[in-house]
Amino acid sequence: MQDYRDSINAVVQCPFCACALQEKDGEFLCSGCQKRYPLTVVIADFVELQQRDEIAKKALVTWGENLHHVSSDEAVHSGHFSQFEDAFGSGFFFAEGSRVLEIGCGAGEDAVKLAKSRSDLEILAMDIGENVRTLAERFRAVVNLHFIRGDARLLPLKAALFDYVVSFGVFHHTDDPEKCVKEVFRVLKTGGTAFVYLYKNHEDDLFKRSGIIAETLLMQLIRYMPHRMAQFFCHLLAWPCLLFFSWPAWIMKRIPRLSKLGNAMPLHWGTSPHSIYGDLEDRLLAPVNHRYSYKKFLQLFRDAGFTEIKVVTGSGGHYARAAKLG
Repeated sequence: MQDYRDSINAVVQCPFCACALQEKDGEFLCSGCQKRYPLTVVIADFVELQQRDEIAKKALVTWGENLHHVSSDEAVHSGHFSQFEDAFGSGFFFAEGSRVLEIGCGAGEDAVKLAKSRSDLEILAMDIGENVRTLAERFRAVVNLHFIRGDARLLPLKAALFDYVVSFGVFHHTDDPEKCVKEVFRVLKTGGTAFVYLYKNHEDDLFKRSGIIAETLLMQLIRYMPHRMAQFFCHLLAWPCLLFFSWPAWIMKRIPRLSKLGNAMPLHWGTSPHSIYGDLEDRLLAPVNHRYSYKKFLQLFRDAGFTEIKVVTGSGGHYARAAKLG
């Protein structure tokens, strides 16, 4: 426990009052508000379900083990970091010896792959779901990678600690994306860089805006279902989505005159029910889906204090590369 405790002690603080934490009897004890946080040999847990609002409570259910399923083998599949590479090219990089934070690590694909390929980096991966417990146990032998369980709105981390913060598709599912971006700014070192992806509102695409309306209506229907029933509904919905969107889009993209329309179709990348089921869960079981115009997305980072910001807009959302300058 010593190695994990020492590493985590160096970076954490109470998420509620920002006071120092002391390790005592298998817990972190806040020196200020006296809150206690569970601490095991591989994971510190800073999420208190009983103190969360309804949106956060639903997020804990949706983005726990049920959604970010961790398979029984150690196979690590392609995650989301490759999309930042596509958006920024050589602008998406981690300098040698850097400290990296991933917020919303999900099933851990990106954090594990990065840690195994870059032993010079120190990586901390955080998620609100219970999935991080399994990940922490499985990859405890990866010495430059640690996990914590926490809330993006109240990062249990000291200020100005990280050279890079990466978050893909997380903040738009919280009730306060603005607070999340400000927290990213707080924990970054001066000169540090954040890479963030959030949904766009498709203000210039009537076809996709119609899809957003349908998504919103389905979310209203699903919110009254038990969680298991909602998951089953997403399984069933995957088939008509393939039939009416994914497969027609696949054909259109191979016809030069229709390729642009094919790429504009919802779920145009789907090839099988399994390939789009996770995305349907991510969208329809989410507690909330905030979407942004280019202008409002850019303003999120300006309001947080970032001054050097590059935004690349993709088919489904905006990618930001934002630097915290002195």
